[in-house]
Amino acid sequence: MNRQARRAAERSKAKAPLTTPDVTQWFDEALAHQQAGRAAEAAQLYDRILTANPGHIDSLQNLGLIALLAGRNDLAVNQFARTIAINAALPDQHYHMATALHGLGRLAEA
Repeated sequence: MNRQARRAAERSKAKAPLTTPDVTQWFDEALAHQQAGRAAEAAQLYDRILTANPGHIDSLQNLGLIALLAGRNDLAVNQFARTIAINAALPDQHYHMATALHGLGRLAEA
């Protein structure tokens, strides 16, 4: 195999999706990044988890919290709305939603 063929093979490996995503490992890594203040790295892993499992409520919640802390209340509202749609019995989600709505000035909805 010549150099050009090896490089092409390496590029195709890098682009290939994992066939059996280890969501638990990704979540643990994302949480560690988030707790260490590396929100961007955490958000990337949470997005990867949600690609594999769109209903992963903990990833949705943590993305919402990252958005809320970054002042991106519009994104936070979207994430918390998704978590509430999955499980409306989680009081923290309603609290976080109200906080994000308040940040947007939508006090009547909060």
